[in-house]
Amino acid sequence: MLKVQIKGQANQVTSFINKLQQRPEIEVDCHEKQWKGMYGRKDVEVTCYVRLFPETNIQRVSLLATNGKEIVIPMWDVLELELDDGKKIIAGRSFDIFGVR
Repeated sequence: MLKVQIKGQANQVTSFINKLQQRPEIEVDCHEKQWKGMYGRKDVEVTCYVRLFPETNIQRVSLLATNGKEIVIPMWDVLELELDDGKKIIAGRSFDIFGVR
């Protein structure tokens, strides 16, 4: 577990904590009396305890080939963007254990 001290304008601190809490591989526990009712530009300081679960940020990306076979690629830190025409852009990190050195 990590102890994180966050200082800054209340609206930025709140936004940062909310974004951290949206990550499935991160669990954030902040003292409620410190962070309850924080808004505006006043300076605040919050102490949070953070647990990392790195195995949860691995996702399996499945692609369907034209011959009907499924290709599965394990990826870390996957970001997915859907375009207006139904197409998707998928980005992330992967590696090939059989790659040439």
